[in-house]
Parts: sequence; C-alpha cells; structure tokens
Amino acid sequence: MTVNWSRVSTLIEQVGAIVLVVSLLYVAVQIKQDTKAALASPRQGLLAADLGLVEDSITRGIFSTQRAKRILDFYTGNPDFMKMLRDKAGEAIAAARPAG
Repeated sequence: MTVNWSRVSTLIEQVGAIVLVVSLLYVAVQIKQDTKAALASPRQGLLAADLGLVEDSITRGIFSTQRAKRILDFYTGNPDFMKMLRDKAGEAIAAARPAG
C-alpha cells in the first residue's frame, strides 16, 4: 500500500483553511467585544459622575435641581417615575430633619 502524498497534502491544506476561518471568526468576535467595552467605559465614567451629583443633591436637600431631574429622567426614561422618587426623597429628607 502506497501513500498518496498529494491527497494527504490537500487534506492538510483544507484542515488548515478551516482552522484559519474559525480563528478569524474568533478574532472578529473578540474585537467586537473589546470595542463595546471601550465605548462603554467613558459612558460609565459619566454615569458615575452624574450619580455622584445626584447623591450630593439628595444629601444636601436640593434634590429638585433641574440638572438632577434631567439626569435621572435621561437614565430612567420615565419622568413620572422619577417625579414620584423625587417626592419620596423630599419626604424622607424632611422627615430626617430635626423639628424646630
């Protein structure tokens, strides 16, 4: 029995081509994920800064500032829900203040 080296070579080339395509698909998926992460990072930083502003507004009793309203309405997409939260926060702040 003789080995047909031409056929073996062709088979190895086909396997190599399949491996190459699979690895390129893997790299494409990784690049897409890295791009999403890179785009999300600055937005996450802005969100953290805005949430810090909101936290300061709540603790200082000025939760009804226009900037805080716009930020919360933007991130929740529901101004009515945020109005209810602002009202509850105002009630909680008023209740936490000492009488007198």
